[in-house]
Amino acid sequence: MTHHKLYAFLAGAALAALGTAAGAAILDFEALAHDGDGAVFVAGHEEDGFRIASDIDPVLGDMAFGVWGATAAEFNGSTALFNTFVGFGTTLTRLDGGVFTLTSLDVGPLVPDLSGELTFVGTTVAGGTVSRAVAFGPGLAPLTVDFGTAFQDLISVSWAQETENQAHQFDNIRLDETIPIPEPGTVFMLLGGLSALSMLSMRRRSRRVTLGSGPASFLRP
Repeated sequence: MTHHKLYAFLAGAALAALGTAAGAAILDFEALAHDGDGAVFVAGHEEDGFRIASDIDPVLGDMAFGVWGATAAEFNGSTALFNTFVGFGTTLTRLDGGVFTLTSLDVGPLVPDLSGELTFVGTTVAGGTVSRAVAFGPGLAPLTVDFGTAFQDLISVSWAQETENQAHQFDNIRLDETIPIPEPGTVFMLLGGLSALSMLSMRRRSRRVTLGSGPASFLRP
C-alpha cells in the first residue's frame, strides 16, 4: 500500500470512528401475505436483520405465530403477525445480537370487538429495562403506538398475552439499528496514526527537494 493510499485509509477510518451510524427498518410481514380466508402459521419470522420468536412449548413451535389471509373476517387491512396461543410471549431481537431502538408499531385485536392491554418490556444493553402499557381495541383497525425516545439502546423487546383478552395482531414495527460510538482510545489512536503519517509524508517530500537541488544530485525513487 502506497503512502497516499494508507493516508486515505486512515483518514476514512478516523472519520468513521468519530460518528455513529444507524439504519432504519420496518417489519411489515408482507412476505407472509396470502389471499386465504383463514390463517397461515409459522414458527417465527426473520426480516431486515431482526428476529421475532415465541417462548411457546416446542411441541407447538411450528404454529407459534399466524397471519390472517386477506379475505379473512379478522384481516385488519394489512398483513400482520399474531402469537397463536394465550399464555406465551413474543420477543424481538436483532439477528446479530446488536443494539436497536424501537420507534413505533401497530397493534390491534386478534378478532373484532376484542379489547385489551399489553405491556412491552425492553431490555437495554446496560442491563436495565423500560416498559410501556398499551391498550387496544375494540375496533379491528390497528393503533399506532409511538414509543418516543424511551425504547433506545435495546437488545430485546418482549411482550406477552397472558389472557384471552390480550390476543392481538401486530404490524409495521419501526426500528433503528444502532452502531455504538467507539471508545475514545480507538479514535485517538486512529487520529495519532493519521498525524504521524502526515508528518512522515511531509518530511519525505522536503528531503526530495533538498536532494534534487544540487547539480550532481539524484532524486531518490
